[in-house]
Amino acid sequence: MDRDVKTKHLPEYPRIAASELAALKLDRASARQFDRRFLGVELSVSFVVCASFLSAYLSYRRDAISAEACVAIMFGVVVPALVVLFSVTRRRLHARPLCLESRRKMEPHVVAERERKDSIEIAYIDRGSGSYFTRLYAI
Repeated sequence: MDRDVKTKHLPEYPRIAASELAALKLDRASARQFDRRFLGVELSVSFVVCASFLSAYLSYRRDAISAEACVAIMFGVVVPALVVLFSVTRRRLHARPLCLESRRKMEPHVVAERERKDSIEIAYIDRGSGSYFTRLYAI
């Protein structure tokens, strides 16, 4: 299968129909646990960006730095932050969550009907407990 440049980084997960998910139960607890794995990094990056913007702006307002330096600081913070957030999203896309009910790793599947050019929906399924949850990723 020849994949285009935009989808080359995506893992080759098996496809599943949305109708098959209807037979399973939604596992909100495992979904929350999965999201918490990445929340700390996302919040930390957001805090650093906001703090840097605020300190650069306040320094500019007190005439401690020039407008160019203020913009340079802001740009210098945003670029690494975007790189970190992109890598966190990529790690999330490749991660395998743990089902809290069965304590086994859940299997990722692409929901075939919800696959688009700019997004992909992954269903994380634990067949043993009959549970699942989904996450939508921009590609």
